Amino acid sequence: MPDKQTILFAYALLGIALALIPFVPRRLFARAQSTQAWNTPTLDRVERWGSALSLGFALASLYWSQSLASPALASIAVVLALLFVLDRGHIDRDQAIGALAGLIIAATLPWWRRDDAGLLTMSWTSLPVYFLASLLVCHALRLPELQARPSRVAVRGLIALGFVLVAAMICFGTGVFPSSAMDGRTVGDAAWHHWGAYVGPSEMVLAGARLFHDVPAQYGLGPTLLIAALCSDSCWTGVYWLAGFCNLAFVISITAIGYKLRGAGRTTAEIAVLALLCLFCCLLWTAYPVDLGTPIVWPSVGGMRFLPVVVLVLLLVWKETADHRNDGHRQPTRWGHLAWAIGILWSPESAFCVTFVWWPYYLWRQCAGAATGDLAANVGRAVLTLLLYMAGLIGFFISVYWLAYSTTPTRVGLLAYFLHPPGAEPINPGGAVWFFLAMLALGVVSLFNIYRRTGDSVQFRRAFLVLLLAYGTFSYFLGRSVDNNLLNLMPYQ
Repeated sequence: MPDKQTILFAYALLGIALALIPFVPRRLFARAQSTQAWNTPTLDRVERWGSALSLGFALASLYWSQSLASPALASIAVVLALLFVLDRGHIDRDQAIGALAGLIIAATLPWWRRDDAGLLTMSWTSLPVYFLASLLVCHALRLPELQARPSRVAVRGLIALGFVLVAAMICFGTGVFPSSAMDGRTVGDAAWHHWGAYVGPSEMVLAGARLFHDVPAQYGLGPTLLIAALCSDSCWTGVYWLAGFCNLAFVISITAIGYKLRGAGRTTAEIAVLALLCLFCCLLWTAYPVDLGTPIVWPSVGGMRFLPVVVLVLLLVWKETADHRNDGHRQPTRWGHLAWAIGILWSPESAFCVTFVWWPYYLWRQCAGAATGDLAANVGRAVLTLLLYMAGLIGFFISVYWLAYSTTPTRVGLLAYFLHPPGAEPINPGGAVWFFLAMLALGVVSLFNIYRRTGDSVQFRRAFLVLLLAYGTFSYFLGRSVDNNLLNLMPYQ
């Protein structure tokens, strides 16, 4: 595996390529339409080959990650293949291939079930769970029947109420088991270790220290000041309440994004599956599933870290679908800049994520309708606007900081944890990183297929936002690259 500098450089280059994706199919399909070089059958063949290659990449990644020996893998593949053949007229081909590839590559995720040789071990008693998951996915793929029976408002309300109650119980709970599998520590020990990075800077601020000058803050300005404001009895209580509410807002926002992405015709089964999926991905996969913990014990894996960028994507998805006849909704400029600014001030990591989502999206929305001759001018104006907003935000922050402390933050105070990340580890070449790479490949293929079918549509722009969100949050894994950290990114995959 290459060293971290090489990986970060490759990550930056691939990020630039992804940010420019909307401009590629526009030129590609416009040229194809003008020259008649690619007719519809040819594009159909390209689409089928893209789907097949994505599935092949999923299988190859299993070989590279040494997970091919899993008995669950063969069982899932056989069940899905049989159901697809028997119910060929009702299951959408592309969604079936995507679901099959996703279930296959997910076999690389449970790192705690690997033996000393790196092979995935799975007990045969676990296979019924995988069979049920396969049946559930195949049922969700029965699009004609599902779309014919949309759920009633009362049923949706009951599901939403149950979802919020269960999510709140998990968000404010401290785990099911009294001990942690991490070196035999108790849940309290694990919470003390992870909460300390929030409590320390907050207590220093209350004691009069100048943040980013006298003391750095590992998790940024937003969490530190909010915890200091909530320190009524102690800052430990402040972390508990802030982490709980941030995680609850986080899982609700992710679920709202999924609800909007699904579109019209949602059935009771679809809504229930979406609710369960979000509960597992946002609150169980992210909270050390080896020990069935809860995210409040590890507050840095959910809302405390990723809430700003998730709220930004939710805002943009909602604005895209709210009212297509209103230009203010089609181009959510003011609200987008505001959400981006809040994310910038929240923490350095949040600043990267919201910028990676908002800037490419804003650039594309400002240039999507431009003629080829006006494209360069539109890009220049959009980039200049973004840079002016950035300069204004930096000036605002420094001015407020000077009014509060009569000095400016230091470079080390701002970038201490970026320059010296704690616990940095190399990427495991046979680990869960292949899950992200497979999902990224599937996402890019899906994005091109959507553009080919619908052009610059709401569906395409929402898919572009989701792809940017998944890639931007992956920066979290590049620091301390242990396989469990990739599980914390499951809500975005």
